[in-house]
Amino acid sequence: MPADLSIEETLESPSAWPLWKRYAFPFAALYFFLYVFPFPFSSVGPLLGPWTGTLTMWVHNTWGDIVPWVAERIGVELPTRPGGSGDTSYNYVQELTRVVMALAGGLVWLVLFRRVRSYRLLSGLLWVGARYYVAFFMLSYGFSKVFYKQFPFPLLSRLEMRLGDASPMGLAWRFMGYSAEYNVFAGGLEVLGGLLLMLRPTATLGALVCVAVMTNVVAMNFCFDIPVKLFSTHLLLFSAGIALPDCVRLMNVLVLNRAAQPRDLRGMLTNDWVRRLRWVPKLALVVYTLELHGYGQYQRSQPEDELPLYGIWDVDSFAADGEELPPLTTDHFRWNKMIIERKGLATVHHMNGEQTTYRCKVYPEKERVRFSPYGTLRPRWDCDMETLDGGRIRLIGEVAGRELDLTLSPRDLESFELVSRGFHWVNETVPHR
Repeated sequence: MPADLSIEETLESPSAWPLWKRYAFPFAALYFFLYVFPFPFSSVGPLLGPWTGTLTMWVHNTWGDIVPWVAERIGVELPTRPGGSGDTSYNYVQELTRVVMALAGGLVWLVLFRRVRSYRLLSGLLWVGARYYVAFFMLSYGFSKVFYKQFPFPLLSRLEMRLGDASPMGLAWRFMGYSAEYNVFAGGLEVLGGLLLMLRPTATLGALVCVAVMTNVVAMNFCFDIPVKLFSTHLLLFSAGIALPDCVRLMNVLVLNRAAQPRDLRGMLTNDWVRRLRWVPKLALVVYTLELHGYGQYQRSQPEDELPLYGIWDVDSFAADGEELPPLTTDHFRWNKMIIERKGLATVHHMNGEQTTYRCKVYPEKERVRFSPYGTLRPRWDCDMETLDGGRIRLIGEVAGRELDLTLSPRDLESFELVSRGFHWVNETVPHR
């Protein structure tokens, strides 16, 4: 190495890439493409037209043919297709397929372009693509936390659930959902990282912020068995990859206490007019992303009209065909309590512990309530509603050929310490754990 060249200048020299780097780059580029495509077309579809939806479906169907074929060859059963979980057997086989395809494709690339000694232009494109991919999802998840949508306050049915009956993921959701302020803090850091990634001068700082944030997210996903492990790990790795070109400079400044040469921020474009014009699509993409995730989440966070019967209702009396049914814990028909959430989802808890879920629609002016079965073949139940003293209600109607007459009392939600305690600067005693 010439004495007048720094480590940074040697690594960024367009004519001095070693063999391992000339193979590592096509592997990384091919893997990144296989992982993110059809992004960005799948994310900016409304701007480009309906063909983007066709492209997305084609990619989905193509993987739907490849992955089962690979799984059959390696003897892996695929009990489920991609769905709510991102960590299914299908997803793991798909990841294996991507890795093998990228490894093989990198070798073919290396042979076909063996005379090429560097890929400065393509590596710059990969760096930009990774920046915007990570930024897009950091803003998406960040704003959903800032506006209290990803982790809302626990549902009433969750307040009634025993702690031991919660899944690890459910426990994490309730931990995050309890505090809107903590959501703003966590989401604000994700938004900060995403915004910094969108600007070339601050991209490395943004990548470091994302690495810190996503390390915590990945740890939570693994430790609480949240099925977004693969996706969150990729965001972490991509964030680290964005900061990688500056790793030596960061090491010199932060660890070795040495001076580092400034990085050339002009990127791949050298023509001044072209560099100025690139701000047009960049600004359009930034504005669209902020509108999609920022303003979109803000609109979805606006308070909804509260259902008149929202709350937890304890059943005081329950009569069927004029006969009062005692509260026996073996009775699968008699109600024990009814929980109605804000969106009108009603859960009836029977005395023996079984539950029935309904869609609840209240008509206050008619003093009528309609319970429509949710996910079951049970008949719809229309009943008259009478308001009694002390906030109690009486429901009378026929269901499954039986005339029901029941009285319910509202539960004071402040009786839950999770609802009523709030924040205290001074704690004279230790709260219940």
